[in-house]
Amino acid sequence: MDERLFIKFFENAFKIAQTKPQMPDFLLPDKSIFVLWFIFMAVFMALSRWVIGPTLEIIEKRRDNTDHLKETTEKLTQETKTILTQYEDAMAKARLEASQAREALVSQAREEERKMIAFVRVQNEEVMGKLKVDLDHQKKEALLKLKQYSQELARDMVTKILERKVA
Repeated sequence: MDERLFIKFFENAFKIAQTKPQMPDFLLPDKSIFVLWFIFMAVFMALSRWVIGPTLEIIEKRRDNTDHLKETTEKLTQETKTILTQYEDAMAKARLEASQAREALVSQAREEERKMIAFVRVQNEEVMGKLKVDLDHQKKEALLKLKQYSQELARDMVTKILERKVA
């Protein structure tokens, strides 16, 4: 039974394959094609004029604005780079000048320090010289007083030991 169904199926399929397909009537052009073509063209023209045209103009304006903004952005970027380079150069120059000024101030301060130290040394030597002279003078006076005192002491001792006055 299965074989008969199988054979019948293939026979029907073969018959269908041999017959020419017929197009349905609604796909065949008739006299209404001109009316349809006119309606299509009218709708197309209306859409082109009032929808597509303004839309394309807007798109073109946006493209032009975008191109203009790109150019402006590129110019501003170049200007920014130039200004940044100038700023960095100015900062480097200012740092160099500040460093040189600082070095000049430091060397000037060291020179003033040397002068002050030399001045203080000279004053110190003068004071020390005066102190040495005064000290030598006081030493001589003290020695003289000590000699006088020792002579007086010796006289007093001789006077007490000998019990007589020595001149």
